[in-house]
Amino acid sequence: MNALKQVIKELNFTEDFQKLILHQIKIPILDTYNPVWEYWYPHPPCLIPLFLGTGAEYTGLLHHFFCDRKQIFVDESLEWSYFSERASNEKQFVTLMILDMLEIEEELTEEIEQFCKDIHYSEDDLQKIVTYWDEYGYGKEHTSPLVYFTDRETIIPFGDIERSGYEGDFPASMNHIDTALCYNACNFEIEDINRITDLKNIPNWLREDTDKKALFYNYLSQNKLKEEWFTLNSKGWKLKDVAEALMQLRDKTNDKLFHQIADYWVYTYELSDCDETEEY
Repeated sequence: MNALKQVIKELNFTEDFQKLILHQIKIPILDTYNPVWEYWYPHPPCLIPLFLGTGAEYTGLLHHFFCDRKQIFVDESLEWSYFSERASNEKQFVTLMILDMLEIEEELTEEIEQFCKDIHYSEDDLQKIVTYWDEYGYGKEHTSPLVYFTDRETIIPFGDIERSGYEGDFPASMNHIDTALCYNACNFEIEDINRITDLKNIPNWLREDTDKKALFYNYLSQNKLKEEWFTLNSKGWKLKDVAEALMQLRDKTNDKLFHQIADYWVYTYELSDCDETEEY
């Protein structure tokens, strides 16, 4: 847990959100926010797992280096090896947690109110969620009326990147792929790469028939850090090869956060019972 503490501290999360991740704040009602240290599943280094779902699921932070991408919170179904955008900041994240609680309880309960007090979520903002819930339930096709989503909508839980109002840089949703955004994305963010209209011009790391390890070391010899990073975060790597490649990329940057995330990935992988030849 100490290694996780160091990473989340470097990510500059608020003190309350750090406590939430570390389960120092009780999460009532929901069973999809379990301690992330209970089990380790194979995942690319760009995903920093923060919560463990009831099945093979992670909720965590997607953080890309060497490019102009803002970090976002995502869900990953490890069965399908696919990310879905969840929230762009901590307030959005907690707002959706509270909305999930209302969905289950179908009313504002003392447990929900206590959770909001524990995490210092204001009574006014809680009332805005309740008002939203009373009017729309959980079926609104977009989140723009929801508190903390007015200025920046996300794809989950209601929307699609093709709709009006979405200004994020996540490349794909269930029904649409923004090809221009794929040049700063990995294939864990794109459910079906074959739905891209111009497959001939996509980055090499997105191609399904590419030897990712060979491609990584080709980029490494050319000192192309962005290309190395996205190749390393592509499907088809054996875990032992990821650890070796990640350490080589680590040696090429002085970024403290990169060092901590790389060290944390290798540390948790080595503690796991995963076979080194297993792939993500």
